Amino acid sequence: MRVTTNMLNAQMSKAGLPTGPSTLFDYMDKGGSGNGLLDALQSKSDSAINALNKGKYEKLEKASDLLSTQAQKFTKKDADSLMEKAKASGDYSEVYEELYSLVDSYNDTLASLDKTSEGLNAFYRQSLVDICKDNKEALGNIGITQNKDGSLVLDKEKLKAAEPAALEKALCGDDGMAAHLAFVAGRIADNAQTNVGSASNVYGGNGSLLNAYQNKYNFWG
Repeated sequence: MRVTTNMLNAQMSKAGLPTGPSTLFDYMDKGGSGNGLLDALQSKSDSAINALNKGKYEKLEKASDLLSTQAQKFTKKDADSLMEKAKASGDYSEVYEELYSLVDSYNDTLASLDKTSEGLNAFYRQSLVDICKDNKEALGNIGITQNKDGSLVLDKEKLKAAEPAALEKALCGDDGMAAHLAFVAGRIADNAQTNVGSASNVYGGNGSLLNAYQNKYNFWG
């Protein structure tokens, strides 16, 4: 099929780029100076890809940072800590509410990790899943079970019926779930923040991030 100037102008218009009386030769000639149609379309494609990646990592950073914050509430041991206040008053309603939020944050973080293709995030995801697997029995005693995909389900009635000692064993201390979740979630948030910064660096032409990835995985040389 013969490519005409009108066809190129149509593509320029679709890409949101200005069109004019330029000829097909003008478009091709500009390609050598880095200002042609291909470079313009490449730059727009790079911008779209980086915007998409940035959005994914921003959501991941927010979810994992919240998970870390929620988990840390169960690791504190001073008199004003969440668990110590509940033990002193006998009222565990705040503990329950914070645990609901912790489970939600955990599931949100897993979902966000699933939306990235980075190998390190696959490792982090498995780490989160393994933390809960390793605490399966203790978590089950307070109404928390794990689905096949690694996500958590919380039985509120069983949670409220659980003994305070069972809550503390499952969540607190060096062997509890919370400390391990807080640590891994913090690493996830740090990595996500780094990727947000990387995705913000949009380069045009041959210096684009897209080209860098294409060259890295170009098996044809």
